[in-house]
Amino acid sequence: MATPHIAAGFALLRQFARLDANKILIPIDIENEFKLTGKKIQDSNGLNFSRISIYEAIRHFAAPKVFLVSPANRTTTNNNQTNFTCNATTDSQLAILSNITFFISNNTIPIFNQTKNVSGTFNQTTFNFNLTIEQDYIWRCEARDNRSYQRVSENFTLTYDKTPPAITILSPENRTYKDGLFNISISENASWCAYSLDDAANVSMTRFNDTFFNYTIANISEGIHNVSFSCNDTANNFNSTALREFSINRTKPSISLISPTDGASTKGSVTFRYNVTHARNISSCSLVFGSSIVATNTSVN
Repeated sequence: MATPHIAAGFALLRQFARLDANKILIPIDIENEFKLTGKKIQDSNGLNFSRISIYEAIRHFAAPKVFLVSPANRTTTNNNQTNFTCNATTDSQLAILSNITFFISNNTIPIFNQTKNVSGTFNQTTFNFNLTIEQDYIWRCEARDNRSYQRVSENFTLTYDKTPPAITILSPENRTYKDGLFNISISENASWCAYSLDDAANVSMTRFNDTFFNYTIANISEGIHNVSFSCNDTANNFNSTALREFSINRTKPSISLISPTDGASTKGSVTFRYNVTHARNISSCSLVFGSSIVATNTSVN
């Protein structure tokens, strides 16, 4: 019983498209229109089907098409005065655009809308809205023609962020290193991070992921150094750290053996004596007998 209804609806929508927009719709186009605009019916098994509505299918096909241009979807910005641009067009040979309306909401709560009168079969319109609260926004546009046919665009999201990213220095700590090991984490997604060694120009760091950056320098001269870090988040908010002081030391400790002398022999227990010197504190010394460590002293001054 459904077959003749579908066949008639198919013929009506196909003829309307040819007369209204000089378009020849293929079967998949008509099927998609029926599925999109039909009344949703749930059967006894919980499955959903579309009961076709020829009137709604024709209205939807004939309505102007509207596309969001900028800002791009899922954009983050720190500019409170933001321009929103959308395009509208009509394929109908009988219709011209009448107006375009801009809508913006805080999640599901509408906070502003504005309508501008337009004309012609194509129009690009820009709306301005001042963002005041740091949060996520949802925006869209609706186009209407002179026959009162209308269509709403998809939704785009926009995040307003004025807060600079917080930077945590993971290394270097305030201690001695053999190499420059620079690691930082950021409180939010960052687009760029850099280090400045001894007040020199910023050098971009390597991105490990959106919130972690690192860099290693193996040729820093020995001595005391300072480093600072800077980052931009995805909204282009900038922040930098205070100077962090650290030391580089690649000089090996100097060890001299005192006793027993080379080649000595003994019957009893042996006391091994040595001297060790270095410009910085020694952390530990170990006695190696054969190829094994047999004792370690961690209290060397």
